[in-house]
Amino acid sequence: MLSAKTFLSLDYGAGTLKLAEFEVTESGGLRLKQFGFRPLGLLGAQDSAREGLLKKAFGELVAERPVAAKLANVCAPGYQVFNKFIKLPPVDSSKAAQIIQYEAQQNIPFPLNEVVWDYQKIGTAADGSVEVLLVAIKSDLVESLFRSTSDSGRNLQVVDVSVAALSNAYRYTYGQSDECVMLLDIGAKTSNVLFFEKGRFFCRSLNVGANAITQEFGAEAKMPFAQAEQFKINEGFVSLGGAYEEPDNPKQAQVSKIARNVLTRLHIQINQTIQFYQKQSAGSAPSKIYLCGGGVTLPYTAEFFTEKFGVQVEYFNPLKNVEIAPEVNLEELQKVGHCMGELVGLALRNLAECPVELNLVPLRVRESQKLEQKKPFFIASVAALVIGLFALGWYYGNKTVKPTRAELEQVEQKMAVLRGPSSQVSAEKEQINKALTSLNEMSGWVNERFLWFDILNNLHEAMIETEKEVSANLTADMGREVKAGLWIDQFLPELPDMETGLEDPLSNEGGASSASLMRASRGRRVDPRMSGRYARLIASAAEVATDNTPVNTNEIREIKVICKGVNLKQQRITANDELAFKFEEKVKGMTNLFDPAETSLSAQSEMTNAYANTFSFTVKLKLKTPVKI
Repeated sequence: MLSAKTFLSLDYGAGTLKLAEFEVTESGGLRLKQFGFRPLGLLGAQDSAREGLLKKAFGELVAERPVAAKLANVCAPGYQVFNKFIKLPPVDSSKAAQIIQYEAQQNIPFPLNEVVWDYQKIGTAADGSVEVLLVAIKSDLVESLFRSTSDSGRNLQVVDVSVAALSNAYRYTYGQSDECVMLLDIGAKTSNVLFFEKGRFFCRSLNVGANAITQEFGAEAKMPFAQAEQFKINEGFVSLGGAYEEPDNPKQAQVSKIARNVLTRLHIQINQTIQFYQKQSAGSAPSKIYLCGGGVTLPYTAEFFTEKFGVQVEYFNPLKNVEIAPEVNLEELQKVGHCMGELVGLALRNLAECPVELNLVPLRVRESQKLEQKKPFFIASVAALVIGLFALGWYYGNKTVKPTRAELEQVEQKMAVLRGPSSQVSAEKEQINKALTSLNEMSGWVNERFLWFDILNNLHEAMIETEKEVSANLTADMGREVKAGLWIDQFLPELPDMETGLEDPLSNEGGASSASLMRASRGRRVDPRMSGRYARLIASAAEVATDNTPVNTNEIREIKVICKGVNLKQQRITANDELAFKFEEKVKGMTNLFDPAETSLSAQSEMTNAYANTFSFTVKLKLKTPVKI
């Protein structure tokens, strides 16, 4: 448990930075001193831009409302955090840590030396197995959160995750319930589903958020994200479904239907999660639902989920048991109170022991904080040691200085004799280092031979997965079988000019150049499972590469892929966009090949004819490892 006079809670969400300053009351409760929200826009969900946006937003918030608190607890965004429930067999507590370490290695999708991870024992099942919540975040991401906080002079104490903070806030507000209660938190990029039943707790994160509504509406209305988001907030609502009179504003009608489609997809995933919870944890279906997060502010959201689940739906009030200071603007607080669950949960870490206590502060930071606390004692000890050594030196100096000087002169004479051979050894060492550098470069060239094949093979698999998932979603929504189709029409590496000035033999085909595919194709057999288009790309490159045409040492850093798909607009107005965005999501997940921050859709065709056979869109791929040509 931490303690302080006042302290900060910072929720670094994907779309919004939320800040609240709390203090402990005389009776041992929480008092809200002030709060502030700052939207981050679409760039808030891009790791490359987040740190700068967070620093700027935090600076603007504290400039508007000076914050005295120096201690801060931070909540990491849900899309950056991996969380999973695991079950351990009934074992001694001495062996549990070893089993959890093994489970972490098996379940966390990154090497453990690249992440900060923690776990919490949640409870014990009827069969004696132990339920454990396992969470992890990439080390560089949590280091970025630390810099965003500490650069403003705040001391970061806890890095928590949304599901843990929301769980603590819910239990503090509503206590335990014998019936199953579901807390649905809809964020910008992800949604969290939490279940509370008879003292038990279960959660799962879903990759559907409110940004999907804005992005799909912006694509259809041809608006930039910021303008589409503002229109959604000011004019949007969730369509009630069935026969009803549409609003006069066509854009308002448009955004309402898109909102219902996105929430319908979320409802499907929630139903799957409920079934998993009932099967794996012997839980019950929820008898009540609480809504929270920025994605539930659209009018008729509660009515939508009441219609879908047939149970009572209310908005979560995490401030129910929190005292509000007189200086807080109650009118503004009422608008965003349901979004402050994580802030209250973070504040509770300074108040008492919580049911779920996770901390993803890196070990380096924890050690630094401990060292900072002990610094005054170190300074006093060093000062005492220096004074003692000075006294000893003064006492023995006259007896030892002269003999020591004579020995030093002898040592310097011997060193002068060895300086010549030492110079020769240094020169040889430099030559070895140069040879190793050349060897590493050649090894890199050898590895690049197979890069193009891996890229094409992975894109092929991504298309197959995209077709399956979109087909399944459309089939479930439409109530009849719908098949999506997707293929690559053109594969265009962004090529620099060749030194020879010759035209690329494959450029007229709209495919990859012979120079750029030379290393990938030479000596590599084409996988027969690849489509004819990919096979021709690799085989053609192999034929052209045999002429040993000299190329310069420039690099290919980006690839433009022009994709075509079967036009599904008659099935659903947003189906084509769903196919494009799903393919974009798949290729962004290929982090071993592409930089996800700079890999994205770059263009979509304008298709006014809903009866066209196909549509096209373009994806820009930023290579994680540039290819020299």
